[in-house]
Formats: sequence, C-alpha cells, structure tokens
Amino acid sequence: MLQKLPLPASHCAIHVERFNPALRLCERLGFRQIDDRGVYLFLEWRGTDNSQAPTPSSQESSEASG
Repeated sequence: MLQKLPLPASHCAIHVERFNPALRLCERLGFRQIDDRGVYLFLEWRGTDNSQAPTPSSQESSEASG
C-alpha cells in the first residue's frame, strides 16, 4: 500500500486500537505515533519517495538476517 502513494512527499495516516497486535507491525513498517485519543493511537508514515516505502517481505528478510 505504501509503495502506491503519489509523489512527492508521500504520507499515510492510520489509527489503531491501543492494544491491537497490529500496532507493532505498523511501527516496524515505519509508522510513528502522532496523537493519542484514548483507545485509539493515530499513526503516520512519511516518505519522500516510494523507494523508501517498506514492504512486509523486505522487513521480514532483514529481521531474519540481522
């Protein structure tokens, strides 16, 4: 999804429930918290070009090797 964002200065904002296990995945993909609204954490990913957008397969392979 992140690789399909339009250029320039791509960004993506999402919200995740505080105790959702997907929060960790979002953080590994480069999302950073921008707001805390009780049960929801609002996250944002920013990139200057689509080559910076991580993919789940590239994340998994880098974790396995390192």
